[in-house]
Amino acid sequence: MKNLICAVTVLAVSTAQARAGTTELFVCNFYGDSVLRYDGDTGAFIDVFATNLNGPISPVFGTDGNLYVSGQQSDDVRRFDGTTGAFIDVFCQITDPFDLEFGPDGNLYVAANNDDEIRRFDGQTGAFIDVFANGGGLDRPVGIEFGPDGNLYVSSSDTSQVLRYDGQTGAFIDVFASGGGLDRPGGVEFGPDGNLFVADINNDEIRRFDGQTGAFIDVFANGGGLDRPVGLGFGPDDHLYVASLDTDAVLRYDGQTGAFIDSFASGGGLNGPIHFTFRTASCLTVLSQEVICHADGTAFTVNIEGLNACTGGTTQVTFTASGGAVGEELCFTAVVNDDGGFCCSTEICVTIPDCSKAALPCDLDGDGVVGMADFLALLGAWGSCSDSGNCPADFDGDCSVGILDLLILLGNWG
Repeated sequence: MKNLICAVTVLAVSTAQARAGTTELFVCNFYGDSVLRYDGDTGAFIDVFATNLNGPISPVFGTDGNLYVSGQQSDDVRRFDGTTGAFIDVFCQITDPFDLEFGPDGNLYVAANNDDEIRRFDGQTGAFIDVFANGGGLDRPVGIEFGPDGNLYVSSSDTSQVLRYDGQTGAFIDVFASGGGLDRPGGVEFGPDGNLFVADINNDEIRRFDGQTGAFIDVFANGGGLDRPVGLGFGPDDHLYVASLDTDAVLRYDGQTGAFIDSFASGGGLNGPIHFTFRTASCLTVLSQEVICHADGTAFTVNIEGLNACTGGTTQVTFTASGGAVGEELCFTAVVNDDGGFCCSTEICVTIPDCSKAALPCDLDGDGVVGMADFLALLGAWGSCSDSGNCPADFDGDCSVGILDLLILLGNWG
């Protein structure tokens, strides 16, 4: 569950970069051996983003900001610079790779289509870890997706099923979805409504299954020239996007009704789109995050250092909040301004901490003891502060940290 608080304005000091805060669409161009980039808001072709590929199937951005692409005919996953598209290296080798995804553990999961298994590679080094999942009748895996329950869902193309595996152990759980006329499933994606959407390659349709039970619901989308759909996904606008392999286009459908909207992206030499991914350039990329519980045991201060997309430098963001259940997400919108005004905005979320141990007067670090670490924290905050709510060491509430606060801390020592 997310809790939303008011926007925090971040002041920058130089002109915004041209693409800060924009959305881009990256499409694997199978027959063109490249990844093409399109404007994620308009669908207009931007450029050939990455080459040096052989039968690219699926693109995904890693936590390092770089682009990882599976190459069916090169039997590997290649890494490209996420900013320039320049080739970096062959990240890992795998025979006949299809869809790929970074899992909750930060490692890379790749569907080995010819070997009927899901392989796991170290997300930092690319070293092979293990065969994470197989069995259960898996035959020609095409699409993979970690679901809201943390389990792994895999389309078994030749058995026309979606199989479910334990997201931590890889153990087979069950045949999650089948029937409803499903014939050779491709990409799989959980939608904003919590249900599972599956590309039906042979029927040129997108089928929807109950996200809890796997029961068939309906044919959610078809038409608009859809021909051999493979990859699908929901965009930042919550509409459904589908790669139409044989018509060389990414089509858009209403995310609530499934009605065809338009042929969103095509041209630029697109020849055989398979899978795709959206990327929204963030105003702030979080580099470090510190959460400090206040002595009242409920309020806490969050200090974030982020890479500012408008300046290329770093920016400090600080806010104080209270309430909410421990472990829930608390989200705020950072509005980044340059010297000409608004640059862009982005949502940043933090996990609400357990501050119960900090319900000790002057326990600034929340360890249940008032000691040297708290003394040093107070000295580090010495001086005036514009808002006592953002100044945990201001024990007397006079918007400054001084001698009275020090005496209060010493009085609670131990």
